Amino acid sequence: MALAVDVAELYKAEIQVPDDGDQARAKALASALKKVLIQVSGNQKIVERDEALVILPQAADLLQQYSYRHEEVAAEDLIDEQAGKRFFLQTVFDREATERLMRSHGLPVWTGIRPQVLLWTTLENNGARQLVNLQESVEISAELEALAQRRSMPLQIPLMDLTDQSTLTAADLWSDYRPAIDKASERYPHDVITTLKLSPTVQAEWLARWNVYRGDQLIQFETQAPAAQAALMDGLNELQDRLSDLAAQEVVSDEPIKVSMWIDPVDSVQLYSKVMSRLRNDPTLTDLQLHVLDGTGMQVSVKVRGGRQELEKLLTRQAEFGVTPMTAVQAQQGVDLVLQPELITKGIAAQ
Repeated sequence: MALAVDVAELYKAEIQVPDDGDQARAKALASALKKVLIQVSGNQKIVERDEALVILPQAADLLQQYSYRHEEVAAEDLIDEQAGKRFFLQTVFDREATERLMRSHGLPVWTGIRPQVLLWTTLENNGARQLVNLQESVEISAELEALAQRRSMPLQIPLMDLTDQSTLTAADLWSDYRPAIDKASERYPHDVITTLKLSPTVQAEWLARWNVYRGDQLIQFETQAPAAQAALMDGLNELQDRLSDLAAQEVVSDEPIKVSMWIDPVDSVQLYSKVMSRLRNDPTLTDLQLHVLDGTGMQVSVKVRGGRQELEKLLTRQAEFGVTPMTAVQAQQGVDLVLQPELITKGIAAQ
């Protein structure tokens, strides 16, 4: 079983709603955007951050399109549902505006191809160890597919056929014997090899011990739950969060990146001169161009030397550089950063 990820799907979310009315849709949009933030960042913990809580109320401004899906409900299954139907709101959010808004609030955006995870599983019970074929269980297969889709995680489950069993043994996995693990993994497309060792504890729970091989890097962690299946799912969620954190730390490119800035208010020639002087003298910025000057504010574009890494550093210099929270509407207008002139010009002597 190989589960791939379509990048376009990261910006889509489906939420069950009581009906297809405007009020129900308005209430559900924040929940839909919450799913999208998790998918785009790759980290389920992102929605706990204050920066995400600022973005969620702006869901309607980021919404690109929506539709409804209906499911018929048998009479015996009805509780408070209307007309024997379940309603599902299907949403698509503006990709560019969503990414701009996330970046402007310091939230990670996991761009590019997600690493494909190959998962080998072994189980110890009553002193015996055995390789586990996760595809043998229809219930587990369905839950794995749902998790991979929900977390945008390309997941590869081995066939566990005679070829696998002749190359890799439960003892190999349990002892972390890397040569055998690597050999067995050669037949499957993967970026990350993950081994899972499941065993019961004296507290009547299941302990899952995870080894994640990412090139020469080894990541180890544990999950524990009352059921083995829960420990498995908890661990895959934790794995995707950790891979997301690693991706956020890596520099994709140091090529200069073009950024559009809106600066407001700029209502005098003196203030305009100060702002332009501050931007021209910043060592990380180049190719300053003025696009709009309308008497209330101004829009400029610059190139940030050092690419995305330097841009992220610039966002952390809020007090010095005047970076302020951006709205979804501004993100849709192509703005990457919103700046306050009184902070930008701080320290520049009056002319």
